[in-house]
Formats: sequence, structure tokens, C-alpha cells
Amino acid sequence: MANRFIMVTYTIEKEGRFYVSKCVELEVASYGSTVEEATENLNEATTLFIESLEELGICDETLHEMGVKTHHSEAPAVRPIVCPANVEIVSSAVLPLADRVAA
Repeated sequence: MANRFIMVTYTIEKEGRFYVSKCVELEVASYGSTVEEATENLNEATTLFIESLEELGICDETLHEMGVKTHHSEAPAVRPIVCPANVEIVSSAVLPLADRVAA
């Protein structure tokens, strides 16, 4: 079975004393005292979100409804990212998905 994954966009912006991190496609957010902490917390939040969908058996359906493309084997070409004026950091992330077992 091929490796499956999704490619998403992370944004990080400073709000007061904290950095707010968001995964645009999955509509998941977190925060931290530093950019690194905000990124780590967002990685954890998106991973838990995907794992929850997989445990419920609705991962593929939900990702499709959200317009998130599932990739197999090879990473897609990195797309250019336009940074909005109020956002300090924009990056891409590759999130692994559980391989489906053929019935």
C-alpha cells in the first residue's frame, strides 16, 4: 500500500504576547509563546484531528468535503505561498494519513 498524506498550509501571526498558528485547510488552530512552540502545538493539534477522523472512519470523506486532496507515494510540488500583510509566517506541512486496508 502506498504512503498517503495531505499537504496543508500553516500560518502564524503575533497576537499580543502569543503567536497564533492556524492550519488553513483543516480549520485547526493553536498558539504558543514562541513561533516554535506555536508550530509544535499546531502539529500536535492537526495530528490529533486527523487521528480522530481516522478512528471514526470518516477521514477520507471529511477531507474530501473540506476540499483537501489526499496524495499517494510522492510529495506534490511545493506551491508558491503568498503571505498576507497581517500574517508573519506561512509554510506548508505534509501530514501522514493511515494506510487504508483493502477489504
